[in-house]
Amino acid sequence: MGSLAGVSTGAAVEVEGTLVESPGKGQRWEVQATQVRPGGSGRSDTYPLQKKRHTDEFLRSIAHLRPRTNKYGALFRIRSESAFAVHSFFRDRGFYYLHTPIITGSDCEGAGAMFRVTTLPHGVKEPAPSAQVYADDFFGQEAYLTVSGQLEAELFACALGDVYTFGPTFRPKTRIPPGMPPSSG
Repeated sequence: MGSLAGVSTGAAVEVEGTLVESPGKGQRWEVQATQVRPGGSGRSDTYPLQKKRHTDEFLRSIAHLRPRTNKYGALFRIRSESAFAVHSFFRDRGFYYLHTPIITGSDCEGAGAMFRVTTLPHGVKEPAPSAQVYADDFFGQEAYLTVSGQLEAELFACALGDVYTFGPTFRPKTRIPPGMPPSSG
């Protein structure tokens, strides 16, 4: 077995051994190591994740490491299980799962403000719908992140029968003026 002196949080190690069923609780497998060697330094004074709580703002700056935290690891596990339960519920009842398009030219629900998608250079103002500027855009017309999967789901329902979607939708956050109740729609 190699020396692990200097191995700390964030360090990489190289492990040789045998993968066996674990006799311990809470894990199915374990590695019975025969060789362990340091593979890369992980200076604990500069590695961004320490054994402490971190703010969401800080974790946004190192998004690639977020799933390694207890909070986000638990959140993504719960999300996975929840999505699986919903999928199982609908599948057991004969529904088809759809991936509806996330880029559209339709203002599906009259949402008003939508996120524009374009390949035009940054800073090009949104042109009038009749403008020929879209000829140079990848999409050839106005394109936005969708605010609804319903329009496409209706098309598929006519073709396949019972359908559902978890397709992502994008709604800009709008500020509600003081004294005005939020929309119930």
